[in-house]
Amino acid sequence: MNIGIIVQARMGSSRLPGKMLTDLNGLDLLGRVVENLKKVQQVNSLIVATSTNKIDDALENRCKELDVHCFRGSESDVLSRYYHAAAKYKLDTIIRIPGDNPFILPSLVDDCIAEWNSQSVDYLSNILENTFPIGMHVEIFTFQTLEGAYQEAVSDIDREHVTPYIYNSDKFKLFNVRSETDYSSYRLTIDYPEDIMFSRKLLDLIDLDCTYDVADLVRLIDDVPDLKKINSSYWKEQSIKLDISD
Repeated sequence: MNIGIIVQARMGSSRLPGKMLTDLNGLDLLGRVVENLKKVQQVNSLIVATSTNKIDDALENRCKELDVHCFRGSESDVLSRYYHAAAKYKLDTIIRIPGDNPFILPSLVDDCIAEWNSQSVDYLSNILENTFPIGMHVEIFTFQTLEGAYQEAVSDIDREHVTPYIYNSDKFKLFNVRSETDYSSYRLTIDYPEDIMFSRKLLDLIDLDCTYDVADLVRLIDDVPDLKKINSSYWKEQSIKLDISD
């Protein structure tokens, strides 16, 4: 089975343009995401899927520096971008990771893959019921499921956000991975300048040579009360199935 991670990213984010190459304590956002995901044990390919827009030439060049595959497709039809990336690299199973989640944990992705291997489903994620922080979202689905969505989805939301057609259409067998503790109120993603400031401060507290889980990150945050205050006005933004992070 050919399992691949596809990370969607672009420079033209409407809320924070250029964020993918923003420095986070010596490594840009894309580099943080890619280096974390390189530690996932059970995948064959890691692909950054960006757009054909000229501004995203910078991401293609950065992918070369990071030694990771880069696929370029439609800017607005991200579902099409995913489908053609998966087809090009002949993936049987796709793991969707948003590009603006610098704290994504390889151990969490591996846990989701292990759960996927124990289930007989078309789609598995930890977003159908929110118990993980925003920024720790993992979705896994078969190529056939992605192909079905690509061929059948017509609404702008379904095309832009990749997976809503899959989990809203009643055509696919779904499974949700839950956290034993509800961490859904925590925010570990980057959409606003305050999120960058928060992430830099949190990275100052992390020993990158150590292995962390979600509970460890939450404890670090809780131990520094002023940390949450940096981006506190956005901590309630948990709509979260539509985590395009693009």
